[in-house]
Amino acid sequence: MMARLKLNPAKMQLLVVFFETYLRLGKQEEAELATMIHELAPKEESEIMELYTSWELKGMKKGKKQGKLEGIQQGKLEGIQQGKLEGIQQGKLEGERLAKLELAHKLLAEGLVSLEKIVELTGLSKEDILNQH
Repeated sequence: MMARLKLNPAKMQLLVVFFETYLRLGKQEEAELATMIHELAPKEESEIMELYTSWELKGMKKGKKQGKLEGIQQGKLEGIQQGKLEGIQQGKLEGERLAKLELAHKLLAEGLVSLEKIVELTGLSKEDILNQH
């Protein structure tokens, strides 16, 4: 096999690119090759497994970069969506609080209910009711 040829890295790279370009293996052939590689001595197996082409390495780098960018974009979208939900929730809570204050002020103005009863029913503090009045 190529690992036994003891070629310098440049020649080895040239052979690997040639084989990958012109001698594509089918699924059955790839399976047979994998079996043969696993039957080799550990040192030979590791030498063969290190024969990545520069295209494969560039592809892996490009894939990592693209994956990172897609992950960042997805994170931004999820962050925006989460922010909108939190904003809506805060808006609802503030709207409810303002409605309670308005009702409390009307009840106080009419003198129909005591301040203590309004505090009990609305959950607002005396300070909030009086300061917003």
